[in-house]
Amino acid sequence: MRFCTDFARTRKVPNRPEVSALKLRLFFESAPPTRGIIMINSRLAASTMTYRASTLEHALTRLKAHGFDKIELCTAEDWIPHVDLLHLTNAQLERIVNMVKRIGVEIIGVNVGGAKGLEPDNNSFDSKNFTIVNNACKLASALGAGFVTIATDSIIEGAELDARMNAAADFNRAAYEIAKHYGVLLSVEAPHKKSISENAELAKKYWSCQDEKIKCTFDDAHLVCAGDDPVAVAESLAERIIHVHLRDAIEGNSLLRYGEGCFDFQRFIDKLNLLGYTGCFSMEYPVESEAESEERIVKSIKFFDSIKFD
Repeated sequence: MRFCTDFARTRKVPNRPEVSALKLRLFFESAPPTRGIIMINSRLAASTMTYRASTLEHALTRLKAHGFDKIELCTAEDWIPHVDLLHLTNAQLERIVNMVKRIGVEIIGVNVGGAKGLEPDNNSFDSKNFTIVNNACKLASALGAGFVTIATDSIIEGAELDARMNAAADFNRAAYEIAKHYGVLLSVEAPHKKSISENAELAKKYWSCQDEKIKCTFDDAHLVCAGDDPVAVAESLAERIIHVHLRDAIEGNSLLRYGEGCFDFQRFIDKLNLLGYTGCFSMEYPVESEAESEERIVKSIKFFDSIKFD
């Protein structure tokens, strides 16, 4: 039995009016911060992915203005170019640390979704990915963040699954040692769509190969997209989960706005709390412009006003 109802899978998303980017920018630059007006639950965090079309400084500044003290720094090469981890210098790292202090937010973790373990052509390790992991851990440590999240390996047509599972485990063990050197935890976002852990069955196999020291960043939407129940899978990974992403979805689509999918956020959060999870829940979704970031963040905060996190 699939996780979503047929109604939820076939429902249509309503059309949205276009919003002038210039009007939104002028409004939000002149408007007073919403902090103090909108009360954000202390366990609700936001990923800088929600401002992926902006600079890191603008993303942090706007999230702070909207009431977020806890933020997950997400950067993924050209797709979310908030930090160039491949070429990060000590001077750049220092500027980022000083910027975060000046804005006055807490970076709870660094998410580098682009750091994959293997090259698609020959199952070999790419040294640049170790550089990305190293600099992500270095940055996380300097910012006082507790963990670094990396991606699972992608599916390669014709590649032998067990070999890729084992090679990914080898990569994660090496990445763990780097994280340990900097005093942070190494977490993997698995399950993840279009990867070797894209559904409940593959995720079970994936985690059976992993060292017990490897932690999990759990995103409900990937499993909903696959037609599986995130609550059941989260229960099996309870001892590994150190961070959680929140995103709405239906089977076949993991990128819906909050309230447009079929996911029961309250059931999910209640279950994690019963399992002993005490960490944050990050709002995470991609946008295409600064205007969309501003429009969506307000609606997203309002959506979670009715959700109990404790």
